Amino acid sequence: MPRRFEIANKVDSRLISMQVYDRAAGHPFALETPFVKWSAVQVRNLTSVQQGMNTYELVGGHYAVFTHHGLATKAFSTFWTIFVDWLPGSGLKLDDREHFEWLPEGYRPDNEAAFEEIWIPIYRSDGLE
Repeated sequence: MPRRFEIANKVDSRLISMQVYDRAAGHPFALETPFVKWSAVQVRNLTSVQQGMNTYELVGGHYAVFTHHGLATKAFSTFWTIFVDWLPGSGLKLDDREHFEWLPEGYRPDNEAAFEEIWIPIYRSDGLE
């Protein structure tokens, strides 16, 4: 993240905290499930990629979006509500794609007034769009 200011063609000033889970190894909400963590920004195009940085293109699809307000250390309760309370009764299933959080400019995980958008990949279990 210290090099984020070197990135050209940014869409906006938000940051992305993305997790790519190994779904064969378990449910993303399980603490022991391995994942690859990305710190990213959204760009308009990939014409100028700085040396030492990698690109990642989202697979795309539907997401359920939630907002967590408060300290990052308290986000576990928001994720618990999503995966244990909301998802099982929603008629939706967890898709095998990227999970990510949009963090606004100036985001501070130690600020009680902080907020972040949580994006969870989903699909309808009945196959309808």
